[in-house]
Amino acid sequence: MLTTRIEQYQKAINKSYEYLTKRLSPEMIHAGEVDLSSIYKYPTLLQLAGKLPQCEHFIEAIKQYYFKEDGDFLTYPELKSVNTILDSYQPYMNGWLAIAAHKLERFDISIHAYEFLHNFS
Repeated sequence: MLTTRIEQYQKAINKSYEYLTKRLSPEMIHAGEVDLSSIYKYPTLLQLAGKLPQCEHFIEAIKQYYFKEDGDFLTYPELKSVNTILDSYQPYMNGWLAIAAHKLERFDISIHAYEFLHNFS
């Protein structure tokens, strides 16, 4: 029973990965076409799917285009996201990205992101 459940989860992860990979790439980030609200969980999905090189590449693109010196992630200079609900809960997206970066041992991102998150405690 447990193996079946694990297999079901892995199948769902793989289907999600295939679906999103056809619609999202680091190159889109470079072109500025992607709002942070559309990608903040994608690095975790890449990790769950076992796609660590792709995750590393994606995290680097996020660092380059969204990560700010104060440890925040923003889509635009003064706006986290055009999604008003997620923009209202600023730590939420940051937490997902900080955890994904930390799991990749990208402490250049995660430590600063966690320091920023302490502003909300």
